[in-house]
Amino acid sequence: MTGLNTGSHTMETEILARGIVSLGNAARLQRVCAKAAGGDPIVIGAIGGSITWGAKASTREKAWAPRVARWWEERYPDTIVTFVNAGLGGTGSNVGAHRAQHDLLSHEPDLVLVEFGVNDGGNEYRDETFEGLLRRILSSKRAPAVVLFFTMRQDGGNVQDAHALTGRHYGLPMCSVRDALWPEIETGSVRWEQYSPDGVHPNDWGHQVCAACVTTLLEHCIEAGAGAGGPVADSLPAPLHGTIFEQADFRNAETIVPTRIDGWQVGPPRRLGPCWQSATPGSVMEFDLAGRSLSIGYHKIQGPMGIALATVDELPPVELDAWYEATWGGYLHWTMLAHDIEPGPHKVRIQLTDRHAPRSNGHEFEIRALFTAG
Repeated sequence: MTGLNTGSHTMETEILARGIVSLGNAARLQRVCAKAAGGDPIVIGAIGGSITWGAKASTREKAWAPRVARWWEERYPDTIVTFVNAGLGGTGSNVGAHRAQHDLLSHEPDLVLVEFGVNDGGNEYRDETFEGLLRRILSSKRAPAVVLFFTMRQDGGNVQDAHALTGRHYGLPMCSVRDALWPEIETGSVRWEQYSPDGVHPNDWGHQVCAACVTTLLEHCIEAGAGAGGPVADSLPAPLHGTIFEQADFRNAETIVPTRIDGWQVGPPRRLGPCWQSATPGSVMEFDLAGRSLSIGYHKIQGPMGIALATVDELPPVELDAWYEATWGGYLHWTMLAHDIEPGPHKVRIQLTDRHAPRSNGHEFEIRALFTAG
């Protein structure tokens, strides 16, 4: 790659190379290349937040991850390349770890691109959930190659340092659009508005730069071969932060039956399947769930939303407020209910209260999923 020409700006090769954080151990990646070179079909998967999903790209096909998949198609024109996009807006590795098997690994990818550098900024359990996600992917059926990609906010912030620490522990190739582009933004040679129309999501050119960062890393890894260092490709080192989220899953209104349900109804399918809905204070649902970590995902939006209380066994209740101050829309909000507890089973109780946020005028509540880990 000799540069990234867009008509209004050119991204030079050395700038893209600056985005390489680590070549890691390229053994798994070399295996994908050998498979593709032999004409065998390969599956490229991506998991992340709204940037991976393709937010603010003019079409989903112009987002960074599909562009990377097309790079594989161009490199190996005689090979069938299947792309699986498991990006989900407003979610971090806390939700990603629970979705991994259902939305990503069920497709048996040969290579997985992971992008949670921005969305994990508000994730209190990011080290555990991010490591759990990586271990789940690395130990899955195809033993896929994994590449970490770090995006950024308008202030240049992300959680790259924390994620890179875990990535180095597992010898993963890593790259960062922040490392490539932020020095250009600081000097004024690139304006943030050229890259993004808001505070975080790339536009078409921004997605093109992101994809170029990843493919530049891939080119360097392939050229370097399998001897770039790191642990043996098919073995995992001892965990750095913990293994609770290595085996994580989710339940929706189709896959679990409450042991008690009063006032709640099954709602339409959402991104994680059928949900539960209620707008009646006093509505109660109870479940029996096993796991060392139990959490919940519910819809937050600026609207007539209510407040629920969730309890696990005899632990103190956790308040769930479905009101959201921002006006851009709603999202799946993840909340921990109980962590590092005995494996179970545990009784989970969710009750809709008669309270709501000051600016809300209703009690609507929508539960998207119940999450279990460990």
